[in-house]
Amino acid sequence: MMRLASRQLGKARKRFSGKVEAMDRKRSLMKQADILYENHVRPLEAEHSGDFVAVSPDGRIVLESSLLELTRKARTDLGPGSFVFKVGERAVGRWR
Repeated sequence: MMRLASRQLGKARKRFSGKVEAMDRKRSLMKQADILYENHVRPLEAEHSGDFVAVSPDGRIVLESSLLELTRKARTDLGPGSFVFKVGERAVGRWR
């Protein structure tokens, strides 16, 4: 009986640890998104409000009025790991 309880406790700890790591990754990504928005997207708000922009982690950007066109162009120009924003709104996405 003790062995079973110990095994269940070990599994529960692994699940909890995995959830904590996932939450930490999400917080890190959101912080990175906030920084990229402030540094690269906010300056575009006056002239490009409502447009879509992809920002790579190194600060390269692709700007388009259509989300579909943006994803096509950004995928080839920036590659994976970029963040997608709608200029003037705090909606964010990321593709891997």
